Amino acid sequence: MKKTYFTPKNELKGSCYFEFQIGKHQILNSGHWLDNSLYLHMDRIAPFTRLIIGTHPNKTRGFDYHGITYLNRDDGESMIKNLREFGTLLASGKNIFQSLEAMKLYDFTIDNWHEGNTTSKLKLDIVKNTAEELANWAEKIFTKNKFISICGI
Repeated sequence: MKKTYFTPKNELKGSCYFEFQIGKHQILNSGHWLDNSLYLHMDRIAPFTRLIIGTHPNKTRGFDYHGITYLNRDDGESMIKNLREFGTLLASGKNIFQSLEAMKLYDFTIDNWHEGNTTSKLKLDIVKNTAEELANWAEKIFTKNKFISICGI
């Protein structure tokens, strides 16, 4: 099995994780920390935020760090395409920043500290595997569901 930056639910420590949920998040019905969700620590999300896009209630399109980002099938197809392209660029030997620049998606919505001290320390092969796993997971989810919800920290 390829190593990724996703954390299994039983290994979560604290609440600094982005939760990728199947379907449209409903606080009263599903809540958080679901067994079938994917979990990505806040220190690992930076390269993926601009690849995800999506929407959040009453705001413009984009990734919401502190709320819920909804992906419909069109958003999902775009994300899957972006993740696969990103993985291919990383496999070519480019670093994370070169790969995102090549995709014209370097416009991170994170502060310089996070970008400089966390993203640059991520291992390229694990970032690539994480992108591939998220793309494969999303592709599978959208065969039966209309939405993916990403719950922020």
